[in-house]
Amino acid sequence: MDFEVTGFEGADRQLPTRPHFVYYPRDLKIRSHDRGSFADYPPPLRNSENVPGWWLLDGGSIVPILAMGLEKGDRVLDVCAAPGGKSLAMLLTNLPGKLVCNDAKMSRLGQLKRALSTYIPSEHEIANRVILKRKDATDMRGWDELQCYDKVLADVPCSTDRLAVSQDEGNLFSAANSNLRLSLPQTQTKILVNALRSVRVGGSVIYSTCTLAPSQNEAVVENAAAIAEERFGIKCVEESLSSLRDHLTSSGLFRFSDGCNRGLLVLPFLPSNFGPMYVYTMVITNTVCLLVNIFLFFICILQILANFVVLYVWAKHRKLYRNDNLILLVSLAFIDFLYAIEQFPYLIILMAGHKPDNEQLDYDPATIIWVGGPSAALMKGGCTITSAIALDRIFALYFPVFYYQQSKKWWSIFCFFLALSLAGIDWIICILIVPIQRHPGASNFGGFVTHANRVAFYILIVSTLIGVVPGLMNGFGLFIEIPMLNEISFFVGTCATLSGLSHAFIFAMAHREIRYAIGQDLCGCFVPPSQPSVSVMDFTTRTNNTLSPPFQPPCKSGVRKSCTKRDGHSATTPLSNSEEKAPED
Repeated sequence: MDFEVTGFEGADRQLPTRPHFVYYPRDLKIRSHDRGSFADYPPPLRNSENVPGWWLLDGGSIVPILAMGLEKGDRVLDVCAAPGGKSLAMLLTNLPGKLVCNDAKMSRLGQLKRALSTYIPSEHEIANRVILKRKDATDMRGWDELQCYDKVLADVPCSTDRLAVSQDEGNLFSAANSNLRLSLPQTQTKILVNALRSVRVGGSVIYSTCTLAPSQNEAVVENAAAIAEERFGIKCVEESLSSLRDHLTSSGLFRFSDGCNRGLLVLPFLPSNFGPMYVYTMVITNTVCLLVNIFLFFICILQILANFVVLYVWAKHRKLYRNDNLILLVSLAFIDFLYAIEQFPYLIILMAGHKPDNEQLDYDPATIIWVGGPSAALMKGGCTITSAIALDRIFALYFPVFYYQQSKKWWSIFCFFLALSLAGIDWIICILIVPIQRHPGASNFGGFVTHANRVAFYILIVSTLIGVVPGLMNGFGLFIEIPMLNEISFFVGTCATLSGLSHAFIFAMAHREIRYAIGQDLCGCFVPPSQPSVSVMDFTTRTNNTLSPPFQPPCKSGVRKSCTKRDGHSATTPLSNSEEKAPED
């Protein structure tokens, strides 16, 4: 998916803006000469481990690090990391849980590795957080770092104005490098688009250059935002850096351009000769979230009603709640009912936190865990019950005589409380260890033939296909870092809700006894069951070539029929209004 950047993609484009909260990392130590001082820094002293005491950095280069708003445990990508000053500054904050340093050229990657190894010993714990990669960030087709980072820094190649006025070597303003200089905006745009593709929804991308040229600054940002939305469906919100600008200006060490329409532009001036440095922050949003949450809200209502109907008819009809074979199925209906109930406040918070200008509230993690945690934990309970149903049906299929001689009541009750206990343990873990990701195992199932088996079979198929499999794929993708698999994580909650709703309809349509009870109680109608087909699981009796069904519906009219068997004994069976009298033997 390669393309040419025309430079007009973002013409007259307006991005919504949201405020930026200034946050200074506590562990990041920055030292600067007083304003107006022209003294040189002495060579850095080394400690007992031979680690230099400081890294000499342009004061403007620290602004992108402050604009990132790093948080504890962030997964960070530095797209163009060499020579390593900004990567080192990020590590010194002690906040990133993982820092991926990328560069396209092997020589620059070697320079980066030497710099990091000089300042961070290999045996240090922070060194384990760093990963070096060599990938071409301008390759739109081959770029595969997709939606897997919380923060991305795109400190792109530029004309490097400060060096251009003082050095001839590598000067992009020379005649020999004119083509390279003219192609810079296209290169920068492609890098920024790939950076936007790399960050997850809710994450941010920081774009920075060390040039004053608007064609490499604001124009690149506008074009990249337009291309990302049109080609990849990525919505961006500009994060205003006005608060950061006010704080840094008040220090007297920085001067910013008043003519910069987007982002911040640090201007060099003699009292504090920092810059130039352009910084722009973009936050990735998802406009579909509100529609999905509204959809899930109404699905939750249906799920609550449908599973409540199943629980209601089970509790009302003595024949149903005394049937040990139904306890596991009803337990799953109860778990699905609780799941939908717990989803309600969670969805309300998510919908209330959405803003129409694509700006989303910063949700309190503790609130999300306390409100959304039970729903995630109950998914484990549902998987446990589903696995118990699978095991129950396998025993019924392969060991029928033994199975039907045993009472399933206490086994079913044990599985129900085990499912609730596992869900509770998951919730406690979610509270104690934030964030945590659970990936329950898949269910086992085989062939099924009877009414109960058919219900279990449908439940297992639905749970596995639209619930467990997406969760497993997402967990597998996170474990081995396959970004494509990570993209399905958004659908896991939706699948779980749809699965819980479908279970209730399976109960109502596939299990004959529950279906008739619902029809009798809610619809006021009663249709007797048809003669069941013979299967290996139907334990019926044959007397004189007559099949006696294992279940007969209750009689409304109270009319009874009698038949005389060949042994001379008589028997009575219920007769519904719709039955015809059977001929006597």
